[in-house]
Amino acid sequence: MPGPGKGRNQKAFEKPKNVRATVAFLWKYISRHKGVLLLAIVLTILNVLASLYTTSLMQPIIDNYLHPADSSVTLNERTLGLLHGVIEIAAFYLIEVIFAYLQSRILVHFSQNTINSIRNDLFDYMQSLPVRFYDTNSRGELMSRFTNDCDALTDTLQSSITSFLSSAVTLVGVIFMMLKRSVVLTLINLLIIPLLLLTVGHIMKKSRHYFAKRQQYLGEVNGYIEEMIAGQKVIKVFSHEEEAVEGFDMLNDRLNDAAVKSYTFGGLMMPLSRNLNNCVYSIIAMVGGVIAITSGAISMGTLVVFLQLSSRFGRPLNEISNQFISVVTALAGAERICNVMEEKPEDNSGAYGLENDGGDYYWTDGKEKVPVRGDVRFKDVTFGYEPGQEILHNISLYAKPGQKIAFVGSTGAGKTTITNLINRFYDIADGKIRYDGINIGKIKKDDLRHSLGIVLQDTHLFTGTVMENIRYGKLDAKRQNYFTEQIYNIYVASQHNGENVIASFCKFARTSNVKELARVAAIMSENLNRGSDLWEKLAEQSENLWEERKRTALSKIRLSESKMSFPLGILLMALIMITAAPAMLQI
Repeated sequence: MPGPGKGRNQKAFEKPKNVRATVAFLWKYISRHKGVLLLAIVLTILNVLASLYTTSLMQPIIDNYLHPADSSVTLNERTLGLLHGVIEIAAFYLIEVIFAYLQSRILVHFSQNTINSIRNDLFDYMQSLPVRFYDTNSRGELMSRFTNDCDALTDTLQSSITSFLSSAVTLVGVIFMMLKRSVVLTLINLLIIPLLLLTVGHIMKKSRHYFAKRQQYLGEVNGYIEEMIAGQKVIKVFSHEEEAVEGFDMLNDRLNDAAVKSYTFGGLMMPLSRNLNNCVYSIIAMVGGVIAITSGAISMGTLVVFLQLSSRFGRPLNEISNQFISVVTALAGAERICNVMEEKPEDNSGAYGLENDGGDYYWTDGKEKVPVRGDVRFKDVTFGYEPGQEILHNISLYAKPGQKIAFVGSTGAGKTTITNLINRFYDIADGKIRYDGINIGKIKKDDLRHSLGIVLQDTHLFTGTVMENIRYGKLDAKRQNYFTEQIYNIYVASQHNGENVIASFCKFARTSNVKELARVAAIMSENLNRGSDLWEKLAEQSENLWEERKRTALSKIRLSESKMSFPLGILLMALIMITAAPAMLQI
């Protein structure tokens, strides 16, 4: 039986333990599309510069046409100048829209292609991991790598990278344009930075902690839900519904508490930053207005543009603080994905491999060939799922080729464990397991499992038809006539063992309880006496038998339909009489 898993007891993480390694892991995938990313970065910078230039266009419009210092400017000149300025601003707004659209399209493709590569590599790598890995990690926790963690990465790649860049370029550009217009007002505006940094830093520290907890608890909740759904029959048999609900409530309450605290602290940054910006905006408007009125050191257009820049000054800081949580969550998720892909894969090395030589299979190491017979021997085998906790101790047994053996014992006695050891799902701690005289540790695992057929006690149906599930072990297998296949197997076995093929087939006809097979047996005898190709005739007759049975089935269906028509007619007449009786009585 599979060993006990950790289930919901997963290790907690507070933050990415190795940020450098996590970033290097992400860069391996990002670098595959670095040309696309570079184009998105260029478009982002151009978009920011266009936006800043559009803001600066307000100053000449106000100073020259709306509130001109030169009274000699005519009304027509002011109107034409104003119209020209508005058209110029509209043109740059259109450019911004185009840049933003192109940037968005490019980032969507970049992020989706990157995540697609990560998902593919993650799924491929998980196929190489040993069974022990799946015993010690819940399905919900592993699923969260493909869902929560990949989604967090998608959001970050699609928005956070360019948002950080846009915010940085905007911040530098705004400061430069503010200094160019008024040093005094710029210094007043810069007072907001230390206050914002202190406030945001404290909030980020709290938010980072609870967001990491939320990711961990979310994986645990997913694992618990999947575990309970898979074990519904057991829950209902033992009437443990209330216990299951209590367990879920505990985990869900813990998740809820972490989520509330994470979003609370995360949501504080925006209003705090906005209110601080509003306060600074009001102070600048008051001080700038006084300077413009009293000394005339700055014009009205300069003050208006400066106020616009001031309102945009705090926005990059807000965006950086808001994106921080997303980046932390994405890095934590990337590290979780990276940890899975750093797990040691299943060792498939071995000196012996499986070789097909004209329909006969051999074990070969390049020097000798050992026929595949199916001789399995255990000698003093000791095994435990966990070190120091032995389940099997000094087990010795053998199974000769063609021998049928049944392991009988109570649940947990080790029956399934023994079969798992034959497949090398787990490696033994001590002793020897030999397959056709070869230590299975020297046989490549893939070849070993190709030589075996196994039906697990827990049946799993994959998406698809029943036929597709039946031939899962050989996906290229074709649908064959059952009788054709059985007849062929009887014929081959009789030739190999020197038995009478007619006697073997007649035995099969009796055991299968198919009367029509007696006719095929007669044809076999006749063809053997004539010396014709037996297999060709058998295949023909088996196909005829198949078609005949289909025709018989169809005729039975038609007969049943005709037999049902008479009672249905009687029933219909009875219904009519019952329905019409009250009206007839009234008449």
